[in-house]
Amino acid sequence: MVKAKNNDLKLSNLKKEMKSLEKPETYNLSNGTDLHFNPVFDGNKIQTLLEEYQEKVLYMIEKGIEMDDKMTIQYVQFLCIKYFTHLKKDIPDTYTFEQQLEVMEILMFKGYYEEILNDVLPAKEIQRVFDKLTTFVATGEYLGKLQGEVQTKIQDLDLKHKDEIMNAFGKFNKVENNVVDINDTARNVKADKPVNNSANVDGE
Repeated sequence: MVKAKNNDLKLSNLKKEMKSLEKPETYNLSNGTDLHFNPVFDGNKIQTLLEEYQEKVLYMIEKGIEMDDKMTIQYVQFLCIKYFTHLKKDIPDTYTFEQQLEVMEILMFKGYYEEILNDVLPAKEIQRVFDKLTTFVATGEYLGKLQGEVQTKIQDLDLKHKDEIMNAFGKFNKVENNVVDINDTARNVKADKPVNNSANVDGE
């Protein structure tokens, strides 16, 4: 009897896969220089890339900078170059959005941008980034919508409680007015019918 092959997930195998992800390959560019790159994109780095994208988008909104679809695609591709080639050491995280655009323009002007994207970085890995970006954006929009619904629900509850409080307050005012009416009536009765002190004298 042939023993079935053990196909269980093992941490040892995962560690080997992680090491393979960390090991870069070398590509000789058209100008004769070498570019070191990751043939398989690390999921953690993709997440960091998406977080930086979000950070820069918020910055653009704050500064009133408009970015069309073409520019968005080019910027995400630029981030792929940053995170998955050795050029990241020349594009530090401290760079502003404007400084990043300068680097991107230099790469485009020299033709390296197109060569790296078309001939070096695997198309399927770049597509992974855009697929995750779509999910990332959709999740953000969903959470924003959900937060809006929660706020609306809170406002509805506030209004409901407000009505209950106003109704209770109205009942309290009604009772208070009745108490005032009773006190006024009692004072009026005393004023109309003064106490006959002489009766007390006679009783003595």
